[in-house]
This record gives sequence, C-alpha cells and structure tokens, in this order.
Amino acid sequence: MNSYENKNEYEILDASPNNSNMSTLHPRYPLANDPQAAMQNTNYKDWLTMCDSNTQFVGDISKYSSLEAYTSAKASIGFGLGLTSTILGIFGGPISLLIGTIIGVTTAVLDFLPGATDSGGNRLIWTYLIDYVKELINDAINTEALSRAKSILDGISNVMGEYESKLKVWKDSIKSRGLNEEMVALFIATNSDILGKIPQLQQLGHQVSFLPLFAVAANFHLLLLRDASVYGKLWGMSDEYIKDYYSGKNGQLNKTKEYTNYAVTVYREGLEKSKKVAVSNSDNFNWENYNQYRRSMTLTVLDVIALFPTYDNHIYNKSTKVELTRDVYTDLISYIKNPFLTNPVEGGKFEGYTQDEFNAIENALIRPPHLFTWLREITSYSYQQYAQSRYITAMQNKYYYTFGNSIITGPIHGPRYSGDTTSSLTLTDYQDIYSTLSSIFPLQTYDHVRELTFGSSYYYAVTGHLHNITNRSTGNKTQKILGEDTTAVRATGPSSVRSEIPYKGDEPPTATKYSHRLSYISAYATDCGANANRSDKGCHRTPQLCAWTHTSVDPDNRIYPDKITQIPAVKSYYLSGGLNPAHVSDHTGGNVVLFNNAGSIKILCKFTSSGYYKMRIRYASQYSGTITVNGAPASFSSTTNTRSNLPYEAFQYTDVGQDHVFLIPTPDTIEFTIYGGVSGFMIDKFEFIPRTFQTTQSALDYTDKQSLEKVQNVVNDLFT
Repeated sequence: MNSYENKNEYEILDASPNNSNMSTLHPRYPLANDPQAAMQNTNYKDWLTMCDSNTQFVGDISKYSSLEAYTSAKASIGFGLGLTSTILGIFGGPISLLIGTIIGVTTAVLDFLPGATDSGGNRLIWTYLIDYVKELINDAINTEALSRAKSILDGISNVMGEYESKLKVWKDSIKSRGLNEEMVALFIATNSDILGKIPQLQQLGHQVSFLPLFAVAANFHLLLLRDASVYGKLWGMSDEYIKDYYSGKNGQLNKTKEYTNYAVTVYREGLEKSKKVAVSNSDNFNWENYNQYRRSMTLTVLDVIALFPTYDNHIYNKSTKVELTRDVYTDLISYIKNPFLTNPVEGGKFEGYTQDEFNAIENALIRPPHLFTWLREITSYSYQQYAQSRYITAMQNKYYYTFGNSIITGPIHGPRYSGDTTSSLTLTDYQDIYSTLSSIFPLQTYDHVRELTFGSSYYYAVTGHLHNITNRSTGNKTQKILGEDTTAVRATGPSSVRSEIPYKGDEPPTATKYSHRLSYISAYATDCGANANRSDKGCHRTPQLCAWTHTSVDPDNRIYPDKITQIPAVKSYYLSGGLNPAHVSDHTGGNVVLFNNAGSIKILCKFTSSGYYKMRIRYASQYSGTITVNGAPASFSSTTNTRSNLPYEAFQYTDVGQDHVFLIPTPDTIEFTIYGGVSGFMIDKFEFIPRTFQTTQSALDYTDKQSLEKVQNVVNDLFT
C-alpha cells in the first residue's frame, strides 16, 4: 500500500495559456505583495473571540483517545519536524574551508535531543515516540521490550555523544598523530557498538511501534559512517579502510540501502494495521486513524530517511539544498463520528467504514499524484438549513505550478445549493497560510430538530475558517476569514479546531517560524439525514481536510553558486505527451515524473550567480535509454522491473552533457526542456553542482580535468 498518493489515475493539465481549465492571471514571475492587511469580512472581533475559545494543537483533540495520547502525538510530531529541520539546516549551511565539507551535523542532532528523562532514566522522547505509534496500531508492548528499546536508543545516543565530543577536541587541536590514532580507535569502537545495537532493536518485536526510534538510530549510524569518508585520510586511515567503511558489506552504501528499505517495509505494515484500529466491527476500517498514522510516520520516519542519500560525501561533497515535496494532512474537520450513519443516535459506538466507504473518503480527500502546487485562492460555498447558521457545503481551490504562468482552477468539492453564498480568499505572491482555525457546530436534522449536545452529536458542520497568513519576504502577519462569521442561531454554542503543523519541538507555528504552508483544502460531501435521497430533507454538510507542504520548498527554483541544489522533478510547470506525476516509493520525499511514452518536461530555474555548473539527474528506469536536456544527452541504465514500491537501490544518477559542465554567464532564469521516449523512466530530482576553476601558469584546471574549450562546446550544445 502506498502512502498519500495511492491512486492510479492523474491527468496533467497543459500549462499553456489556451487551456480552457485555466485563467492567465498568474504572471510568469512573482509580483510585489498586496500591501493591504485588512480583513476581508466584518465582525472580526466576534470571530476571534469565538474561535479562540477552544483552540487545539496538531488537529482536533477529540480525535485522540486520551490526553496522554494527544500529548504523545504532539511531542512525536514536534520531534520529527525538529530533527528534519536540524539536518536540513546543517547540510544546507556553510562549507568548512579547512576540510572542504560540512561539519557539525551530528553535534546539532545530539543538541536537539530533548534532555527530559522518565522514571527509568531514559530520554522521555523515546516514550512519546513509541506511545503514539503503538496506539495507532493497537500494539500491546510488554514492559521488558519497552524498557530495552529505550535503553538501546539511549546507548546509541550516548556513544555518539562521546564520539562527537572527542571529534570536537580533534578539530580544535593541531591534529597530532596521537589524537589521530585515538580518533581511529574511537570511530571503530563506536561503529561496532552501533552495529550491534541496531539489530537488537529490530529483533525485539513491535517493529512498527519502534520504527521512529529505528530512524533515529539509523540516522546516527549513517552520519558516523560518513565521517570515515570525510575525516579518514586526516586521521591516517588507509585507503582500504576508508573504502570498506564506504562500500564494504557494513559500509555506508549498503547500510543506507538496508536501513531505508527496512523502514519503508515496516511503515507499510503499520499502515495496513492502522486501518483496523478502534472499530467495533472487525470487517470495517478507520480512516481517521489511518490518516494520523500516515502523518505521524511521514514526519518522524519518512522525511528522515529521504535525507539519507545526501549523507554520501562522494556524491554530495558540498552543502546541499534539499526539498521535501510530499503532502501531509491534518485531522478531518467537522465531525466526530462516522459520516455515513443515517440515524444520529447519541452515544452510539463507531463501527468503522466499509471498504467502499473507506475508499470513497480516501479518493475524495487525498490528492492524487500531482506537480507541486502553490495555493492562490480558496472559495467556500455556504448553505443555511433549519434557521441555523450558514455552513460550508463545498470548497474550491485555485493554484499554480512553480514558475507556471497560469492559474489552475480546481474542481468543486461538495454540493452547491440554490441560495448558497460564496466567500473567497486570495493570496498574493510571497504569502503563505501557516495556521487555520475552523469554527464548527453540531447540526439539526429533519428527523432530529432539537438541540444536540456538543460532543455527543454525530453531525458537525464548518461555518468558516480563520486563516493566519504570513508574508515570506517581510514576516508580516495578516488574518483573513473564509466562510461565515455571523453569530446566528446554532444548535449549541460553537467550537473550533486548529489545523496546523508545528514549527519544531513544542513550538507552534508563527508568522516568522513555520515548517509547513497550506497548499489545498479538500472536502467530501456526505448526507446525515434519514432521507438521504431528498435534497430538502436531512442535513447536508461537507467534512474538510487541509493539505500542507514543507517550507524547504523554494518558490522560484533558486540555484545556489556555493552548494549543490536539488530541484524535484515535480517542480516543473509543464508536462506533455505520456508523462505524469507518480508515487513510486515512500523514501524520496515526494512524487516523481513518470514517462509512459514519449514526452517532455519544462522547468525554470533561477541562477543567482554566474559560473560553471554540472547537472545530473536522480532517476529510476525499467529500461536503458537516453533523454536530452536542451539537446544535451543523458544516458541511463535499467534499474528496476516495476513502477511501484521501488526500493532504495532502484534510484541512480546520470550526468547531463558530454563533458557534464555548462556556463551561466550572468544571473538569469533558465528554462530546461527534458525530452525522452522510454516508457518506465522516472525522474526524481534534477541536481545542479557548482564547479570551481583555479588559474595556473599554463592552463585552467578544474575538478573534471577538462579544458575550457570543451566546456564552451558543451555550453553551446546546451543553449543553442
């Protein structure tokens, strides 16, 4: 089972201006911000007072079985976000001129680990990580296994702490021979210790519940193995030893493959288990629990393993800008119980969804694989019934692709009724929504016209959303309302649910510190009255779901002159022929672009500085062949025999151009057209590597030992 993008169909819209599904309101390049900070609607103070009365963190607290479960969810998600943010920040940071590589990532990770301990002396964060997952899959863990798992993680973090302390002393010293020998001995001992502990963790049982701990342990081990390539020669390690720690049986390459594939396999096992939790009918399924598991594991496991390839210092020997393009979804807004029930009896037990109902929810609320999109406008359609407040029955999104020149109008999710009202919220360039507060209330129905007690009613509607918006350039905050802000008659008093992803740790997002931006609001039309086939009977309300994307994604595909820049293929703005976005693995940090037959990709990249660059492509393919990038060839080999659930080793690299180097004479935005005709070819990322030239007395010498004349020829091939 794939994660979010588990659908087989996707039709990519042509980004050309003449497409009837699009408008041409979006310019090719960003405009200045809208200076107006006023609210769109009136009665703002009333709305704010209403919504702040019962705000929640990490979605709807009522979706959790207990306050303890909610606390574990909050701590786990915050930890995962902080760990990923820490690694992204260090690997994308400055380069050490002394040794020509990035330093301090392990120290930063160790410093990030929360210091609070439980009654047994283990780090409390391990308990939170385990407790949240075990509830989502209903895993009963015995005390011995639980204690042992936490002790193993503490042991690994402790030996890494000792190693990192000694490494810092070595870095600060004159690097005497004695210290070099000490470092080699300590490295070998630390590696042996971790090599023994990780299998112990895997063999305790409860692999799904312990998976977030495994991700932390694997991360430490791969960072350690990386140090052999970075520091080995300076320590006096032989070339044979360095090679063995890189490509040997227990070296970095094999362990990266092993750890990644293990994490994905266990994640998928848990995904299936999460469907069957907390339902009274064992034949049915729990979509909300499934969504929570998927979100939690994305933030604590899948995002972390998506960074593992960049630990390879032989391929990524500079700071590297990484982007995570996957979507995550907060909790469903507007109801507590099963929306398919037709008799709202208070206190009824949730029986779960049938397979058809589960699939209907998944297909309606979760976006199919798509090019990366930027939200431009949201429209809500509200309807009034039984003298209650107007509530949202349908939603519609407008968005654009990275550097795309057209606004795409998405479908209307949910029903529209005669006499409904429309409310729209438009974002200007450089604006992000980082938090959404939704007002909800229980509905009266045709057969149940009376006040329903909040918390016991099955049926809830959304009256509106208060969106917190920031300007990416200035950090200025504004707020806008989508929907109704009236205080008209309700079945009972209103409540609110906050949809957001934390910044990191226990920090909620703010206008200047946020980890995710709202990208889409989906909705699913359901009927909650006894007379489901009559539009004038029963109640018609539409549960809604917020999709979020990571702020590591750059809005203008900026290429840096001093670091390797990864541009995911789904950040292109145009696909033609037999190409479409596809979900082929859970470890790439997002979707890929799949060639079904001949077609092309167009992507715009903004080079901020002149200079020479190498371009390569991370890909997987069912067959061997060649593609062209602006006419320059890139050959590739067959790496897999399937298009789904691809293992780590299915992804390889190919260089673009005969001599692999091209010139950007002045800062500019360059369009790349990638053409190919091999079915089953999949592009994960484009990578741009700056090349440094050094003048000598006789010639120009650079890393690939090629002549400037050849470089100029390649430039001509690429851009003429």
